[in-house]
Amino acid sequence: MAASTAIDLMTRSVEELRVGAIGEPYPDGRSEGDLVRLNAYLESLSIEGLMIVADNAETVSLTEGNASYTWGIHDVLNAVIDTPRPIEMKYDCFIRVGSTDHPVLLKTRDFMRGIPNKLTRSRPRYFSYIDSFPFGELILLPVPDQDYTFFTRVTKQLGSFKLLTTEVELPPGYELFLIYNFAIKLAPSYGKRVSNELAVNAKDAKDNIERQNVKPIQPVRLEIARVMNRGRYGGRSILDGPY
Repeated sequence: MAASTAIDLMTRSVEELRVGAIGEPYPDGRSEGDLVRLNAYLESLSIEGLMIVADNAETVSLTEGNASYTWGIHDVLNAVIDTPRPIEMKYDCFIRVGSTDHPVLLKTRDFMRGIPNKLTRSRPRYFSYIDSFPFGELILLPVPDQDYTFFTRVTKQLGSFKLLTTEVELPPGYELFLIYNFAIKLAPSYGKRVSNELAVNAKDAKDNIERQNVKPIQPVRLEIARVMNRGRYGGRSILDGPY
């Protein structure tokens, strides 16, 4: 999955409108204004209920003695990861000690519940994550015996591009969706008519994204969700098991 920047996506959108020749620099004086338009378009998609997601590499600071981390903006519970919560965490996570990377494995709630001594302190080897609203929760075991940096890849909602050079990794289909549909949004400001080909491509790309947006929750994630919710509202969590 290749990374794209805001200016990459915008350039391909204006190319769809036949503004200049393919490979030419972005139209003079237009890039910053079009970035504002792109971010406004992303916001409008969120209001429509259409979620645009992107994969990101992130680091999380783990603190000695803390196994549970609340993930979300401006939360006050537990240890805070003060960035937008992930929708999903990937399997390729690790902790770096010196020059050595130690894998941290994604596990189900049954596995985490079954660990007999949840007070053991060591370098974390397992984690689970639940995306709940408004905050996600990350749990690692064993409990960190010192401060560590946890390296992870996460899927998050793409809310905006901070800069023209901001990079994102878009899952299959999402890049074409943005290119075609943002081109249609840009057309009036460039005095261009939307071709039949562009209209069809934009609709097909949107239909594809809408199908992806309503995929059922995977069983493993649903299991973790159930046990985490049970912990929040029933006084127990993965860290309390087995039960």
